[in-house]
Amino acid sequence: MRKIVIKSNKMHSGVWRKDSLDSFEIRNKVIGM
Repeated sequence: MRKIVIKSNKMHSGVWRKDSLDSFEIRNKVIGM
């Protein structure tokens, strides 16, 4: 659940990967649940 910070940093750095099986996207924004 705390990985959202790391994922957010990667996303802003342009290193975002679609490997978040525990997250879902809403309008290109990933919400970690």
